[in-house]
Amino acid sequence: MPRQNEILNHTQVAPIGNCKIPISTVEDMILLKWVFHRALDLQDNRDILWVQEGKFDSDYLRAWSLKTHDEAARHELELQFNE
Repeated sequence: MPRQNEILNHTQVAPIGNCKIPISTVEDMILLKWVFHRALDLQDNRDILWVQEGKFDSDYLRAWSLKTHDEAARHELELQFNE
């Protein structure tokens, strides 16, 4: 389960009240939604990429995409980056 471990190690801490809550990064949310590949998840990804334009780590996304997706899926993900 290297992907799940990486997500846990890649969380960011958000202060909420007196607590510090670990949250998944935008990049990990995109990758998780990509795995399910439902129409709603793909639309969510387009929305996330649009709202977070220039604020996400595209190198991280590409690195994980190379590890976990076939060439057709990587190409489709790249197209979403560029929409």
